[in-house]
Amino acid sequence: MICIVADQDSVVEVWADVFLGLDENEALRLSTDWRKTLNHPRLQNDGLEDRFFDRGNLLAERYLSITTAHKIKFWSQATSGIKAHADSHSRRMGSLVGDLIRRGPKKDAIAFLNSLVQPPEADDGGPVPESEHLAWQRRNAVDCVHMGWRLSSADIKLHSRALELERAKGFGDPDPYLCIEQQGAYQETPTRSGVMKTDWQDTDIIVRKMEQTTVSVRDDNGLFEERDLGGEWFWPPGYARNSQSTRKSYKVDLDEEFLWEGVLDWVPVHY
Repeated sequence: MICIVADQDSVVEVWADVFLGLDENEALRLSTDWRKTLNHPRLQNDGLEDRFFDRGNLLAERYLSITTAHKIKFWSQATSGIKAHADSHSRRMGSLVGDLIRRGPKKDAIAFLNSLVQPPEADDGGPVPESEHLAWQRRNAVDCVHMGWRLSSADIKLHSRALELERAKGFGDPDPYLCIEQQGAYQETPTRSGVMKTDWQDTDIIVRKMEQTTVSVRDDNGLFEERDLGGEWFWPPGYARNSQSTRKSYKVDLDEEFLWEGVLDWVPVHY
């Protein structure tokens, strides 16, 4: 079985969990064949107390709770979780899913979908003029092979000077986060509170290839002014040889007030 979801899709785990659309008896009927293969396991909430307090067994989750299922997460640049869900029905996605069904869940096919990015102007699968469809294909032919890079992991460690600066201002330990700037647009990782060493995994930060990009670490001081702990710019490679990741390493430079060291791994993505 295959489960494909957008990273920003808020419909699956938020709205669908509120408006389920079916009751427990209907769900049991629809899952009869699957439960039969598992020797009819007992429902999780099936006791007298569960029935009295109406603790149901229906919930909407992002992935199927089947260990053999292929769980594919693609990346969406949609402006909202609802649009990310609508974009899942785009013509491009329909074509890729159809190809996956035809070829089967082979390793290269799964990897291709796991590196997919839905562009912000993706359609919702509805009809569009043929000329508009062909124009989009021409504009994005290269990006459908490789449009940029996604930050798959980042490991950083702050220099003791960063802690000294915090203490001098009367604050506690630093609260660092990564800030990625490209063409005046900023993307940030979640803040880590009170740490000198931390990491981020499987982020949704995506940068376009061959556009100047600045990577910096900042200290979040809440209501007070944030402190820049050092940044450096680079040009994301314009090609991805054999879909390999690219690694950027950073070292402390006290003369330049660069107060952290770390390693950032980027993986290629495509439309």
